[in-house]
Amino acid sequence: MNVPIPTTPTTASVARSAEVGDEVRLRPPGRSEWQAVAVALLALFGPVAVILVFISGPGRLVPLILSAIGLALLCGALAHRFSTIGLVLTDGGVTECRLIGRRRTTPSTHVRSALVLPLIDDRTVRTHPQLFLLDEQGRTRLRMRGQFWSEQQITLVANHFDVPVTRQAEPVSLPELRQSRRQLLSAAERHPILAVLLTGVTTVLLAFVAIAAALALLG
Repeated sequence: MNVPIPTTPTTASVARSAEVGDEVRLRPPGRSEWQAVAVALLALFGPVAVILVFISGPGRLVPLILSAIGLALLCGALAHRFSTIGLVLTDGGVTECRLIGRRRTTPSTHVRSALVLPLIDDRTVRTHPQLFLLDEQGRTRLRMRGQFWSEQQITLVANHFDVPVTRQAEPVSLPELRQSRRQLLSAAERHPILAVLLTGVTTVLLAFVAIAAALALLG
């Protein structure tokens, strides 16, 4: 059963949000924790790298130092990317800052409706609210997942646009959504088998690269 909900902004508190002028910036509640993990890994790697430098032979010192520098830069880049994750709401639309990829802005004129539904997590059998901002053809322009965003944040974004907002009360599973409203989902969710194959191939390639690098350092 689909129940329209009012499009008037609510006064509920929105976790991890900040207003800057006419902008509203939203941060995922768990963002700071992931950023802290990246910083902790970087801090942990420093002493380990120093020990490896001392116990390595002269011929292995240069590649080891280069590998340490590369890994440190990677951890630093991840920490920086985590610090920029979020949404920026303005009168003109919404800008999404993701962990991977560049910023993507959706103008308000491209948003024609919003759908909020509870999606069943197949792994935990728990339900999480999902927000889909849809264009005129019913395609997803922005999606907020309840695994990363609070319900207050999802409600705020849904109410930000002057469009009809529909809340589906009945939980739905991913296979059901794949059959009924396939256009809402990402490419990986629409083609799960292909996504698993690509993930497997990528994992194998990364494993070969890691093994080759280790053999080069030890050889």
